[in-house]
Amino acid sequence: MMLTFLRCGVYRLVHGRKFWIGTALASVLCFAVMALMFVTMGMVDVDGTVSTGTVHLTVGGERYAGVEMDADDAALLGMFADRTVPNHSFLLVFMGFFQGGMAGLLVSIIATLAYAEDHEHGFVKAELAGRAGRIGYYASHLVLAALLAAWYSLVVIASTELAFAVFGIRVADPEPLGQYWRLAGLNILGVVAVTFIVTALHTIVRSKVAGVIIAVFIASGAVSSLATSCAQLVGSRLDWIPHVVAWLPMVNLGLLDDSAPAVGLTSSATQGAFGLPDAGMPVWAHALVCFIGWIALAAAVTLLANRRRDVC
Repeated sequence: MMLTFLRCGVYRLVHGRKFWIGTALASVLCFAVMALMFVTMGMVDVDGTVSTGTVHLTVGGERYAGVEMDADDAALLGMFADRTVPNHSFLLVFMGFFQGGMAGLLVSIIATLAYAEDHEHGFVKAELAGRAGRIGYYASHLVLAALLAAWYSLVVIASTELAFAVFGIRVADPEPLGQYWRLAGLNILGVVAVTFIVTALHTIVRSKVAGVIIAVFIASGAVSSLATSCAQLVGSRLDWIPHVVAWLPMVNLGLLDDSAPAVGLTSSATQGAFGLPDAGMPVWAHALVCFIGWIALAAAVTLLANRRRDVC
């Protein structure tokens, strides 16, 4: 039963417009970001060697003396000056579509629209009116959401690599393949976790508008940013809040962003700028446990909440 529902869901998506519009949008955004960065960086000229500390810049023909530049600024200017990046992991982190929430937002909205259309077109009512196969339907919807997350994540990865190649930026020292795909795989798993959370909430509220709003707030990182700010403000008095916030999926995607290029995902999962407690384990392990835990919880909530619920 689940496989039948899954095949129907895949067929409707592949033969619909939103799936391919989303695919094109993800690819175009990667190239648009690179084009914008090239236009912006093309206006900047460093008078001297690109390095941290105080430098002299010329922007659009106007000279600025004594500009303070940190390591991130120097790395960015150096990349565009030399047309090189240190490794492939840097590409994913620099583009920021995983950690910034674009990938998860895109997947969550399309999964939300797919579920809403099943109700609007009467598919769910016709198939599940007798309560037979409800677990199979919702399980198939979760699998479909996971497939969407994998597809759009791979589109972002491939488009990012292609965009950098088209704009003439080369990789100076490629990292081991296993290390790169550990980062990419964890990012994909994080997108799956975020999509499952949105899916679980949407199947409960059963409103297209509410589902899209939930997707925007959760997948874009707005909720995690608010929770992080709350932890920083009241964490000293309510010390359990930072520990909870440290296990949010979007926070862990941010940790991967911070650790991946320089230390190969081996540093401790200290929240750094987030001001959250040290989890006492490597970043990649912390993220893996976090994502799998949220996927399992969201799947359980989706299946149990809709097991006997009226489909009308």
